[in-house]
Order: sequence, then structure tokens, then C-alpha cells
Amino acid sequence: MNGKVLVLNPFLYTTEGREKVKTSIDDTLVITLCKAFQEIGWQPTLIADCRFKPIEEKDYGFEIIYLDSYCRKLFSPIRFPFPKGLLTFIRKNKSQYDIIISSEVFSLYSLISRLACPKKTVIWHELAMHNRMWHGYASRIWYNVIGRLLLRNTRIAPRTKRAQAFISKYCNNVSAAIFDHGVDFDKFAFESRPKENWLISVSQLIKRKNVDKIISVYAEFVRSNPGYKLFICGEGEEESSLKKQVVDAGISDNVCFTGNLSHRELMKIWPYCKALLIYTSKDNSMMTIPESVVCETPIITTSVPDCSYYIEDNSLGIVKDNWGCDDLSRVVKEVDKYRSNCKQYKDNLAATAIAQRFIDYYVKK
Repeated sequence: MNGKVLVLNPFLYTTEGREKVKTSIDDTLVITLCKAFQEIGWQPTLIADCRFKPIEEKDYGFEIIYLDSYCRKLFSPIRFPFPKGLLTFIRKNKSQYDIIISSEVFSLYSLISRLACPKKTVIWHELAMHNRMWHGYASRIWYNVIGRLLLRNTRIAPRTKRAQAFISKYCNNVSAAIFDHGVDFDKFAFESRPKENWLISVSQLIKRKNVDKIISVYAEFVRSNPGYKLFICGEGEEESSLKKQVVDAGISDNVCFTGNLSHRELMKIWPYCKALLIYTSKDNSMMTIPESVVCETPIITTSVPDCSYYIEDNSLGIVKDNWGCDDLSRVVKEVDKYRSNCKQYKDNLAATAIAQRFIDYYVKK
């Protein structure tokens, strides 16, 4: 069965509260999902906020519509946009689409879709706690009023078990299945080769990512393992202080700051690394986790990421708050075991598998 799917995702990438236009959206989650629908024979249309329109536009083989927003001072376009024309668009075109997938329950896009086309709307929900915007009051009012009254019977596709438990408090029609963030296997295709003595961190270089803690653990580790190298991939406001920390620790020869890399560039490094290092103190679902599994690279992370549960459940690495040198040494020593587990599990994370999950559960049922 083939059909058409409308994807509503105002935010195409993380801005950390600041407007920053990207050159390309090639490597974003929502583009990966839309391309996955194409691969299984469905035609997607994507609607996003115009603040996320990239500098370089590209033809992906499907339509991308960028909407402006109302009342920007009250409804921040990079936090909680109020889209112009979305209600009219859905009412006018709803007969063309078999399913409408909207991101997050706490979203005017999702509410508008539910009001305009309730039978076809599915909300792909990620948040596992209240949003802190407006001191958390907006989120609590939204879930308790809008969620319980207007969205209570709307079909919800949770992205993680934590998101599932959270939204089940407010909405009745929450799927028992988990709809993870999928990975584009075309971008992450590689030939299995022996691992190098490399480690990798892939994240923004900002405070909540705690890359400084990664460097501290690595500095201790590399004293007894001088042949190892750490790649720190990403950019951010902490970059200068992190580079100074590396110099002060005397490990400059063992650390490489790469800046932001495309998926194609990352694939020259990531599959050869023995571990992905994560020390985040605040995150929802991190795309680097499923991407690392697909690269057959074990993960060491805090318990903070909502998708960390399947690392533990399937022994894909170590999940431990305040992990240290002993944990890093253990993963390096047992890398073949963890890598084998990643190889067995990674097919579950294919973007096409996630797209097919939407179709099977909500359309063919």
C-alpha cells in the first residue's frame, strides 16, 4: 500500500535558544525520516518553520513548505511557533494525505493538526518531562488542559520508554510500540574493519554536554594508554576553554578537535573508533546514540539520554552516571563483545524500519 504522508516538524535542528541558520539540513532527523518514507514507497511533504530554512536549498524529491509565524514575541519561532496558514492548508489538503505526523504534544502544530484532521493525526512525542519555557507553567497548563481535553484520544507515537510513561499521564491513546529516531543506512554504510585506538565525542561544545568531563577522564586514561587518540567533533561556546584544558593536561598530541563534520566526513572516523563518549547532563533522545550503534561503535554515557535504556538492555556499551577511567578501560578491553551486540541490534534502528512502523501500526491496522 502506497500513499502520502504530511510531516509537521517546525524545528529542523537544535538552536540552543538562539537563531542560527544552517547551510544545509541534509543530516537532520526529519529529512532522514522523509527520505525513509520515500524508500518504502510513500510520498512525504514536510512543513517547517521558516526560521529553519537553510542557506543552501536542495531538491530532496519531496516538497518542503516553510511557514512564517504569528506573534513572535509571545510565541517564539524557535521554541513555540504559532504557524501562519497551517490550519487552512490542512483543511484544504487533508484528503490528499493518508497520515499526518506532527512532532510533540506540546506544540501548536500538533493542536492545529488535531483540530483540522483528528482521524489522520499522529503525534510523534519525544519529551519525557515538562518544558521549562515560561518557568514551566506553560507546559503544565498545556498538558493538563490541552492534553487531557483536546488531545486525550489523539494517537501518540512515543520515541522512548520515558516519553511513553510521561505522556501516558495525560493522553489515553499512547502506542505500546516505541518509534525511535531512525538512521539513514545509506549515509552510515561502511565495510566492517578492525577498530583503531580511537575514541570519539560528537556533540555541540556547550556546557550541558560536559565535554570537559570527557577530557578529564580521557586524560587519566591516556596516561596508561598513550597510543590512543580522542576526536572531539563539534563546535560551540566552550571550544576555547576545552582546547585550553587539553593543553593544560598535556594531551594535545592525543586529542583532535575537528569542528563540525558532515555525516560523510564523520564516517571516515566513527566506524574505526572503539567508543563514543557522552557525559551530558540534559538531553532527550540523542541521535548520536543510534548512529554510533549503526557504526558498531559502543557507547559510554550517563543515564540522562532517554534512549539510553536500549544500551543497557542490549549491552551496547555502559550506562553510568559519573562514569570514569575504569569504565572506559572496560569498554576498550571488551570492544569486540560490545561491537558484536551493536551489529546484531542495528537493523532495529534503520529509518526505513521506523517509517514502516508508522505505516503498519496506524494505516494498515
